Amino acid sequence: MFDLIMELKYYDYMDLYSKDSLEGCTALHKACEIENIHFIKSIFDIEGELCMVPNFLGRSPFYYACQK
Repeated sequence: MFDLIMELKYYDYMDLYSKDSLEGCTALHKACEIENIHFIKSIFDIEGELCMVPNFLGRSPFYYACQK
């Protein structure tokens, strides 16, 4: 299922910059928190600059990745 969602033909329908309302985390924040390397690589290949987008606490996905 994940591979189907991340196919480039569906990219126009995805908003990888959308954030949750609790902490302001993007999908990349959550992927870094749970150490899902496949998901992290897929998002990073499409939108590499997402690694520095802060959540409401001022923490980027890069911050979460460095914590592990």
